Amino acid sequence: ATARHRVSPSRTSVAVGCGVDFSLTETFEPVAGAGLTSSATSLHAGASARVEHVRVARAGCGRAHVGSTSIVAHADAQIRSGALQIGPGPLRHGVTADLIGDGATVELRGLSIPGAGGHHDTEATVRHTASAGTSRQTFAGVVPDRARVSFGGHVVVAGGTTGTDADQQSRNLLMGPTARAA
Repeated sequence: ATARHRVSPSRTSVAVGCGVDFSLTETFEPVAGAGLTSSATSLHAGASARVEHVRVARAGCGRAHVGSTSIVAHADAQIRSGALQIGPGPLRHGVTADLIGDGATVELRGLSIPGAGGHHDTEATVRHTASAGTSRQTFAGVVPDRARVSFGGHVVVAGGTTGTDADQQSRNLLMGPTARAA
């Protein structure tokens, strides 16, 4: 995208075959001027696949970034997905993970560092629809004065499944009296 573009969309879809090891790093940089960057990433991991995913999004002054990551994990797949959000924003990231195969593991991590006066928002949902699934959600923020971060996390376990192991954490460091985290 260039400064002429007010809206910059990006769509990425990755299907990782059974038993394959795969790594993906995405970087979203702001362009000059006001506008919106919109990104959507889809990761589909076959049985016993191992996926490492890193997403770095920077939002410049007057430029918003709205992104989503959708994950599907089949039997015994292992997926680690991390997101780093930097800049004043506003910046929003929604991530969903569906564990549809027995023994699937998903680890979601995120760090938000808004600029002064900025706002970052993360929404995470993990759905366990198969048995013996493991999920970890670890999100954090370093929040300067006059900035805020928010996190909404959900774990949904389908009826009839057994052996689900899920953990969720949100920790924030407030750097001034008007810094906010929710």
